[in-house]
Amino acid sequence: MRDDRGSAAIEFVTFGVLLTVPMLYLVIALAQLQAGFMAAEAAARNGARMIAVYGDQADATAAAGAALAFSDAGFGDLEHTMTIACSGDDCSQPEGTVAVSVTAHIPLPLVPTFGDAAGASGIPVSATATMPISAYAEEP
Repeated sequence: MRDDRGSAAIEFVTFGVLLTVPMLYLVIALAQLQAGFMAAEAAARNGARMIAVYGDQADATAAAGAALAFSDAGFGDLEHTMTIACSGDDCSQPEGTVAVSVTAHIPLPLVPTFGDAAGASGIPVSATATMPISAYAEEP
């Protein structure tokens, strides 16, 4: 029989590292995805609110607000798409609704992007917000 004294510390360190490193990466990746989802949700909600209050002329301001929401979440110049849908002919019709959808690819930590395939190394997140337009809104 062999003497096993002293091998428990080596086994503990080996298995500890093998289990801790992937779990740590998973926690960091999930935190980044949650931040991206919250930024997309804030961009959609604020964009819908701006268009519901200010009408059609707020489209550019809503897009700038979406870029600011992703920048505030720590994603810098993350490419995103914003689609705007109104219930009426335009977004300033009283008692109508406006829906804004924002979609972005959130990059995974420590995963390199290869050329133009930035979306291939990330996970897409999207959010949609709908806001009513006031019945007392002014007609254009």
